[in-house]
Amino acid sequence: TNFTINDLILTNLTFSSLFTPNLVNNFTVGFQYWNNYIAATVLAPTITFPDGTQFGTNVNVPQKSSQHKFQFRDDLSYTRGKHTVRGGFDFVYEPQLGGFFENNPVPEYDFYANPADLAALPQGFSTPGTVQAMTGTSGDPSFLLSPKMLGFYVEDDFRMTPRLLINLGVRYDRDIDTYGLGKQKISRTHQELVAAAATGVPTVPTTVNPVTYLSGYTPSLSNIGGIFKGLPNNDNKDISPRIGFSYDLLGNGRVVLHGGYGLYFGQTFENIPLFMIQQANNTVFANTFSIACNGPNDPKCVGPDVIVPGTDITLTNYRYGIDPAPAIPPAGYDLAPGSTGRIMDPSYRNPYTQQINLGFQYAPDNFSVIEVDYVQDRK
Repeated sequence: TNFTINDLILTNLTFSSLFTPNLVNNFTVGFQYWNNYIAATVLAPTITFPDGTQFGTNVNVPQKSSQHKFQFRDDLSYTRGKHTVRGGFDFVYEPQLGGFFENNPVPEYDFYANPADLAALPQGFSTPGTVQAMTGTSGDPSFLLSPKMLGFYVEDDFRMTPRLLINLGVRYDRDIDTYGLGKQKISRTHQELVAAAATGVPTVPTTVNPVTYLSGYTPSLSNIGGIFKGLPNNDNKDISPRIGFSYDLLGNGRVVLHGGYGLYFGQTFENIPLFMIQQANNTVFANTFSIACNGPNDPKCVGPDVIVPGTDITLTNYRYGIDPAPAIPPAGYDLAPGSTGRIMDPSYRNPYTQQINLGFQYAPDNFSVIEVDYVQDRK
């Protein structure tokens, strides 16, 4: 059984200043504390079967997300004639954005047959070789960032005619260290690829091998091998134009047509750099053992590569529930053989969406409004 602990504290203070009837300023400072922890009440080995049946500790727990955020925002509004001009900035500092993601925290046993078939065997689940695969992880699964985000905007509401209002605006956003570039530089995958690039020898073939690759797959050397490009840069090109209008069709405020277009930038999904940052820790979190055979009496299941850690028993002879549980090997500084490397595309940019909207409002009386809106997002 999983359980969740979720703590959230939000606080903000806004100071409003009316300098003149036409000039208004709002300054806001805020703080947010968020801590989310998901774990299991009991840590027990994960058991899987070919039909999808699974029990034991969930492979995605424990995990934790923690965020400490300070935000400072200022908005200034000035009205003159037919124009209302607004501008301001937004600065966010997160001294702590991190947590850990420890998948497969206990040994995983994958049986070669379904429960009913195993129960029919003379020794049941303890028949030698019924466990056809085992996996275990160890290492430091934590990650920690301290990003900053800065944004500026300016917009103008222009009363072009008594019935037509035009809005023009632009926003600029700059994210600083949301990718954790300082830690990505010491990620073992990055260091391995830099070392490989120094040899000048490509690490994947330049032509398609139909035996090795799926049909239609073309290997690329743009990110790895002899011409590895390195790490992405902090995204500093997030310029977002916006335009909108509102038109009073009858001139009495009861029938209004409005619409607009805008470009909106988001921030990176932290799971993208998370796994690469994990590989920058002093001990790399990874599968430190993974063995597999083809069930009981597998003649090819011999040698040191298929011995259950902490024993001298090959997997095809292993008796579940009788023989000792595997001793998960400790993690090391370097990537273990067979590990999955994690990198970010060097040309990665923040996600964005283009939004188009068109709406119609009708007020049949002073107490009711009927509104119809169409919104389209292009990502």
